[in-house]
Amino acid sequence: MRRSVILDAGVLAAILRRRDQYHPWASAMVKEVVAPMLTCEAVLSEAHFLLRDMPLARRAISEMSEKRIFIVAFSHEEQKAFIGKLLEKYADVPMSFADACLVRMSEFIRIAPFLRRTAISKYTGEMANSRSR
Repeated sequence: MRRSVILDAGVLAAILRRRDQYHPWASAMVKEVVAPMLTCEAVLSEAHFLLRDMPLARRAISEMSEKRIFIVAFSHEEQKAFIGKLLEKYADVPMSFADACLVRMSEFIRIAPFLRRTAISKYTGEMANSRSR
């Protein structure tokens, strides 16, 4: 792959939780990408929640950010109208706020595929070729 990717919370948590069933896959995928990975603040919040019982892993998220392994490349303030439309459009799925931010990111950061554990193609057919697991 060797390019930047859009990073989801599940992958970030799998990287940091060695007992996660997706840890080997997530660790291998991260070695194939060029830093920094791109994400949003909602993903970081979600990852902190997923790792709520692991204070060292939560601290590692901050360290990864400081080392620019990933960067926050999204502003809700600038994209709030689009986010609202996505949440409304996929209300029956339902779409999480973090997923809405990631889908919106994928619309204007065309060079970056998703790096996530679960398929996002339920929101957009264009994402079917993502690096999903």
